[in-house]
Amino acid sequence: MSLVVVDSYALTSLEDTFLADGLTALYKLDEPSGTTVTDHAGTHTGTHEDTGYVAQGVAGPLGADGGTATTYTQHSSSPYGGMTTIPDSDDWAKLEYTVEAFFKSSDATNSRRRFMQQQNGGNYWFFGLENQIPEWGHTNDGIGTFGGSGLCNGIWHHLLFQRKSGANGVDCWVDGVEKTTHMNGGAALNVADEAKVGNIADMYGTALECARATLACVAFRNGLLSDARVVIHARKGLNSPFVPVVTGKD
Repeated sequence: MSLVVVDSYALTSLEDTFLADGLTALYKLDEPSGTTVTDHAGTHTGTHEDTGYVAQGVAGPLGADGGTATTYTQHSSSPYGGMTTIPDSDDWAKLEYTVEAFFKSSDATNSRRRFMQQQNGGNYWFFGLENQIPEWGHTNDGIGTFGGSGLCNGIWHHLLFQRKSGANGVDCWVDGVEKTTHMNGGAALNVADEAKVGNIADMYGTALECARATLACVAFRNGLLSDARVVIHARKGLNSPFVPVVTGKD
């Protein structure tokens, strides 16, 4: 008699693991050169801007299919830096959605870093770090941090936010562990402007809001994930051990 393993996520690629959950957009950020950034899940093709502050072909997270990532750095004399511009879409205006990214930084400067954001005047949503602590911002939710510290420690981390309306509607996960802090989720929001990865738009720039980090697999999903799937995403990219799912025997 032998066990039959039919569902081991250790045997799938990072990209396939993400795409299995119906992504709206997936930016692996693994392009070796050029300004075009592929959306591996949809048609929201991005464009690198200020490329002197975008370093491509950087080593990616462990387990990321041997792929590479992109580092976003900041101007030495201004608050701005490298960024990737994503076309505006009604896809970014949903009530319930999930955003996530793998990131790594050795810059322990305590300030705000935006991994993905969309802003037009007073309307905005974003996720990233504030003083090395996970941070979420949304016009109808407010801005809040989710506990922890020291995430810019030179190793890869997985950061994920899930948003829905109602009390405690905004959840944060770091490396597959849910934070005990929650925020209330408000109404849906249509910002009606380009989205950005790695920085905030220049016209709204504030000092030190560039990601100042290496990013990989920045993903946007209309809808929510189960707790089990959140853990799978984190473990897959961070190359953590998996326990195969045994569903039968022969």
